[in-house]
Amino acid sequence: MLRVLGVLFALGCVACSISSEQAPVMLRLVNTGLVSFDSVIVQFPEQREVFGSLAVQDTSGYRSVSTAYRYAPISAWDGNIEYRLQPIDYVGEQPLTGGRYRYELLSQTDATWLGLELVRE
Repeated sequence: MLRVLGVLFALGCVACSISSEQAPVMLRLVNTGLVSFDSVIVQFPEQREVFGSLAVQDTSGYRSVSTAYRYAPISAWDGNIEYRLQPIDYVGEQPLTGGRYRYELLSQTDATWLGLELVRE
C-alpha cells in the first residue's frame, strides 16, 4: 500500500511540474468585424493554418499552434477581395505561453485592412 502511494505521489509531482509554457497554445478566430469571409489563413512562424469561412460574429474551432505571437500575418477573402494583416517581424515580441487564446478579427466594408486583437481566454 505504501509503495502504491509513493508511485501515485511521484506521478502527481511529474504532472504538477508541467508548466503552462510546455502546454500547447490553442488558438481560435472570432470575426468581430463587418465583413463575412469565405476563407481565412493565418501564417504562424512554424505552420500555416487554413481556418476556412468565418461569418460576422462567427467563431472558429481551436487549433494547436507550435509557436504564436500576439499577432500574425493573416489573409482573409470576401469573394475576390483580400483583406490582409501583414506584420514585418516579431522583433521585441515574446511567444505566447501555453493556454487558450483568440484572435479577434476586425474589418470594415469600405477598406481592405484587417485589424487584430489578442485575447487570452
